[in-house]
Amino acid sequence: MAVATQEQTVVDAVPKGLFIGGAWRDATGGGTLGVEDPSTGAELTQVADATVDDAKAALTAAAGAQAEMAAVPSRERGEILRRAYEELVSRADELALLMTLEMGKPVAESKAEILYAADFLHWFSGEAMRITGDFRMNEKATARVLVQRQPVGPCLFITPWNFPMAMGTRKIGPAIAAGCTMVVKPGEADAAVDARARRHRRPRRAAEGRAERGDREVFGLDHGAADPRPAAAQALVHRVD
Repeated sequence: MAVATQEQTVVDAVPKGLFIGGAWRDATGGGTLGVEDPSTGAELTQVADATVDDAKAALTAAAGAQAEMAAVPSRERGEILRRAYEELVSRADELALLMTLEMGKPVAESKAEILYAADFLHWFSGEAMRITGDFRMNEKATARVLVQRQPVGPCLFITPWNFPMAMGTRKIGPAIAAGCTMVVKPGEADAAVDARARRHRRPRRAAEGRAERGDREVFGLDHGAADPRPAAAQALVHRVD
């Protein structure tokens, strides 16, 4: 396969919508955001440009699934992360090429980041089984104190452009391990590789940033506008009730 054809195939496979409440959807109003090749300035593709309403919909979906996610046994949460790790590793070459196309790293460095990102999922797949509590006497020895750690999600994660995959899994891994749902807002400069990673793992009920249980999915993907202070992200940061 010619290099140009391979690159186009990778770009064409990128989902163009927002992933909210278990389904890909267009942005409210149909707005899109161009993803550019930094080496040429040429537009590679377009993805949905999330609005404030989309951000709130993603948060509502995550909040609605939180109680169910919190009840998922720790072993199952660990298995979700382990399968996600395996999927990332199996598609490292494809994801590395896409990362290079949209944010300019050498392919070798992009692949190193994909594998580095996968390692966070692997690590937290084991940590899901090690969430402990505490039991002790109080300072006067008149009562016993029991501490139980519980998930507090949903979480909001805003990831940077320069390490789009690794800084995503570094946040998402512990959240899934703990039993939290989430909304992830990737950098507008590299939204494509983030979206493509999620699409890969949908058939196997596990994804970096998404966990399925039955027909419920506990993840929202929210692309923000190419503005220094995207309205979609600002709405989530300033108001989360």
